[in-house]
Amino acid sequence: MISKNKKKVIEARQEGIYRGLTKSVILIILPIMFLTFTLISGADKVPPARGLPFQPGEKLTYRGTWGIIPAGELTLEVFPQETINGIEAYHFVMITKTSKLVDLIY
Repeated sequence: MISKNKKKVIEARQEGIYRGLTKSVILIILPIMFLTFTLISGADKVPPARGLPFQPGEKLTYRGTWGIIPAGELTLEVFPQETINGIEAYHFVMITKTSKLVDLIY
């Protein structure tokens, strides 16, 4: 008599676990599907790009320090576009210079 009851309890627990698992899967998958379709349908409404955030002739210079020790300098310059193998390409030049003290350590 006890073994029959144990069997029923185990079966009831398993059914409860499967029901809970099914509910969890549904509660996770439905929002993901909703967000996916929302993002896909909203992709058409993205405004076009306004232009590049850089122009030829711009030059950025960064000075790096290692605590109070001057470590070096980095320069990034934007040059006019060039055509390489028939493809328009942006031309950037980056130059880095380390200080003599950093050169001694590395």
